Amino acid sequence: LLADGHAQTFKELMETTEWEAYGWGRDPRCDTCMMHCGYEGSAILEAMHKPTTFLELAGRITLPGRHVRGFRRPKKGAAEEAAREDEPVAR
Repeated sequence: LLADGHAQTFKELMETTEWEAYGWGRDPRCDTCMMHCGYEGSAILEAMHKPTTFLELAGRITLPGRHVRGFRRPKKGAAEEAAREDEPVAR
């Protein structure tokens, strides 16, 4: 996208760009890109404001696969159990 042209304003960029041409499976440059995955900025902002969150994030990065406080893998069957809890009760 950066090398595809130039827009004078943000509005022009948003209105004239053919967004359907971009994305995984549509443009080979997008296949391995995580630039706009939606998590990178919010995770860093959250971690910088809360020291415990920063430590959890650092632990998750340096100890992959280990259970770090706050980042636990769901138990087997947890999704099914949660779905059952949302079902209406028969009368």
